[in-house]
Amino acid sequence: MSSNCGQFFLTGLSGTSLLEEERDFIGNEEIAGVVLFSKNYETKEQLITLISDIQNCSKDKKIIAVDHEGGRVQRFRSGFSVVPSARKIAEEKSATKCFEIYSQVARELNQVGVNLNLAPCSDILTNPNCEVIGDRSFGRDVEVVGKFVSAAIRGLQKNKVLACAKHFPGHGDTFIDSHNDLPISERSFKLLEKEDIEVFKVASKNKVSLMMMAHLLVPDLDADFPVSLSKKAHDYLVDNLNFRGIIISDDMEMGAITKNYGAAESAELAIRAGTHLVEYRSFDACREVVNSLNKKYEEDNTFRSVVDQRKNELDNKLNNIFLSI
Repeated sequence: MSSNCGQFFLTGLSGTSLLEEERDFIGNEEIAGVVLFSKNYETKEQLITLISDIQNCSKDKKIIAVDHEGGRVQRFRSGFSVVPSARKIAEEKSATKCFEIYSQVARELNQVGVNLNLAPCSDILTNPNCEVIGDRSFGRDVEVVGKFVSAAIRGLQKNKVLACAKHFPGHGDTFIDSHNDLPISERSFKLLEKEDIEVFKVASKNKVSLMMMAHLLVPDLDADFPVSLSKKAHDYLVDNLNFRGIIISDDMEMGAITKNYGAAESAELAIRAGTHLVEYRSFDACREVVNSLNKKYEEDNTFRSVVDQRKNELDNKLNNIFLSI
């Protein structure tokens, strides 16, 4: 029996090979794809086999995602090129070099079957003491960061790997790590628009395939919900930035969400807000939420209507982006 809600989810996996229960879940629930981590990688040969097994779970092409920004955020290392941090890349002051680096990243990921890099980090380091982002950012200057983000997006997508600009609307002035708790941005929305959001506008103009919503409360935008669960934030991205790609959540098992919302509740809020893909780093958590939302779909006519609408949006967007690479 196929899922009602499974196609909105990216799930993590337990190890370096696909377990039978993971295979059944991905296939039967029509899961959109997987997000891979260091624990899922030993060798290129092993990774190719794992990804092939994932793709064989069903007839639909699966999203195979990984965080491969460079620097301290690079999941596959042995057998792959060492990718400099964004700060290190920007120090060379060459957008051409940035394009070449991300082109090489894409070629290596594409070779093993990865089709989505959850990069580039598009946050401006508005506060130099923000260690959460730190050297993951290309810098402080809006124009410079926009130039490098644009080059990274083009490098990835011209070499058949989808790019994802993150973390909208900008995570560069926070001190709390959203892995641990919910950070709050005290910047005025006018200032966010002038600086941080300008980079995401550049990403949208460069036709970035995905945009990731931050687990970040911006009271001047929405005092009630973090950006990842905020309809106001999602509507702004579509209406004001003219973004026509896929909106993805950050990992829903981060403390910013789990300390403030129930598991199924947060996923439902994200989907209602306008998220197309909801990310979970662990298989068990993803399965639990999918099962809960499938029941909700059967019992709640309003939620069913939202899900059906979002499904149509996602189907069209996936078809378009996979055709584009």
